[in-house]
Amino acid sequence: MSSEQATRQGHFAYLRAAAGPPAERIADLIDALYADESLDTKTRELIYIGVQTALRLHGSIRIHVPRAISAGATRMEVLAAMMTAAPNAGMNGPIECWPIAAEIFDEHGSDQAR
Repeated sequence: MSSEQATRQGHFAYLRAAAGPPAERIADLIDALYADESLDTKTRELIYIGVQTALRLHGSIRIHVPRAISAGATRMEVLAAMMTAAPNAGMNGPIECWPIAAEIFDEHGSDQAR
């Protein structure tokens, strides 16, 4: 099991305890999506970030921005993924989520494309 799989499984520990088999199927789906090599990791994480921004999932932003950074995403690529959500989901998502992402970039000491 990769460290990424272990992290994802940790996120579902509480859900698994409460929901049992349905939560296991969700975890299996997520594992299958990550195992699919049709998209590289950076692209997949940027897509997640765009969707999470549209849904205003702050906690998920805190999980997926570091993954995107580790996969080589720049500040501007993360911002572009967030802004891509705006035409369909409105500006509230990017307005709320960008400061979280910028803080994570600062914590990682990244100077890429401020």
